[in-house]
Amino acid sequence: MEEWTSPPVGSVKFNTDGTAGIGGILRDNSGKCLWIFSKSIGVANPTSAELLAIKEALTVFMSTGLVETFRLLVESDCSNAVSWLRYPFTPPIVFKELVYECLALSRELNWELLLVDREKNKRADTLAKAGIDDDIISGGENE
Repeated sequence: MEEWTSPPVGSVKFNTDGTAGIGGILRDNSGKCLWIFSKSIGVANPTSAELLAIKEALTVFMSTGLVETFRLLVESDCSNAVSWLRYPFTPPIVFKELVYECLALSRELNWELLLVDREKNKRADTLAKAGIDDDIISGGENE
């Protein structure tokens, strides 16, 4: 079983996931939890949910004081979402607006989007499933 890997010094990492809820956890290189979110999105296509989770992670990160100090890594286990954000001319028309919203949010960020195995994304998956019932956005929490 693969475990979460820490980002390099000078970076923080947001793991994201989406189902009928979206979730994410932002951690520093020591593994300390800096922010979490868990929200309901109602009925959505799985890839839309993944894109919404990435969008929420970007929004949360931009609202923190970390933007000026740290490089952001975002990890998702959705190959379509990662591919479409890397190559925004490739998504089907139904996803383009959401892809462009994510890219507009990230325009000023020093960030990288990475595809990760589900095994490394378990905490974000748990938060996404919890978001079906409860909305949580919190900073400074420990796992």
